[in-house]
Amino acid sequence: PSSEIMGVVSAVPTPHVSSLLTFLGANLEKTTLIELYLSWSVATMSIHGSYIRQNTASFLPPLRNLHKAISSHHRSLATICDDNRYTLDYLCAMPQESADAAQILPTTPEPIPTS
Repeated sequence: PSSEIMGVVSAVPTPHVSSLLTFLGANLEKTTLIELYLSWSVATMSIHGSYIRQNTASFLPPLRNLHKAISSHHRSLATICDDNRYTLDYLCAMPQESADAAQILPTTPEPIPTS
């Protein structure tokens, strides 16, 4: 369960943190479970951040892969969100246009003159 992620990550020995980050970066690229992998990444950074900072050189490749995967998902989600926002703006404007058109059109039809 996701509530146990912090406990599991804190149990990971520091020599295996690089392997964990490599695994997260590689699998985040091809998964749809973005929130799960981001939770694991945040937990890893929170718990082992000082160790990662002390050994920056050895962690650069897995951190770059993780950053690349996160950036890729960010771009994809940003495109979807922008499309949704434009669609919502359009749909929200539709009732206003309909109301404006209703005010212009007469509400009761005029009688047809008979001769």
